[in-house]
Amino acid sequence: MNNIFTVNMLKTFEECPKKYEFIYIKNMNLPENYKNTESGNNIHNLINFYLKQQPVQKQENLLNTAEKELWKNFLNLNLSNCVKSEYSFFFKAEGIWLNGRIDALFEYNSGYMIADWKTGNFRHNEKEQFQTYFYLYSLYNILKSKKKINSYSDLCMKYFILRNGTEILVNLDDKLYNQIDEKLKNILGKIKKAMFLVNTNEHCKCCPFEKFCHQ
Repeated sequence: MNNIFTVNMLKTFEECPKKYEFIYIKNMNLPENYKNTESGNNIHNLINFYLKQQPVQKQENLLNTAEKELWKNFLNLNLSNCVKSEYSFFFKAEGIWLNGRIDALFEYNSGYMIADWKTGNFRHNEKEQFQTYFYLYSLYNILKSKKKINSYSDLCMKYFILRNGTEILVNLDDKLYNQIDEKLKNILGKIKKAMFLVNTNEHCKCCPFEKFCHQ
């Protein structure tokens, strides 16, 4: 069994332990569609260079028309006080190492803000909420262990939808933290027991592994 778990691994296990087994234990990954990811990667890379105060003029000149609009919308945010950009972290919970990568971490009000850049259509649905909770939970514990924050209200996460300049803010409080804590402990406990059972739900009809489940 893997010793390090990412947010995608945990979300997959919650959605269906059998799907988790197919992907992460039996390595049955199916081809993905990368058609719409190139522009997103270009913008994320450009923002990363910009926040790290590296020259970006050459990259700016290579942007297509749609990417230039995304870039303009990012610059209009006028964000400051970036602590880390493209920050990869490790955090241990329930004896298991968790790994994640956030787009950026900013000083915000009297605490910190996790920033996530969205370059396409975006809805804060169940999948995105899981990512939000995972990042908030992990960063809160990391920052608290370093004595950077004192309370839940010192941390929040904000999605920046660059296509239309809108934002979605999620504040952390004790109720949400306890909810995430219970959810993660439940998932990690089941993973440690290797409970790879089919979890029949609404996701089955669009799951690429559905035809393998009953073979």
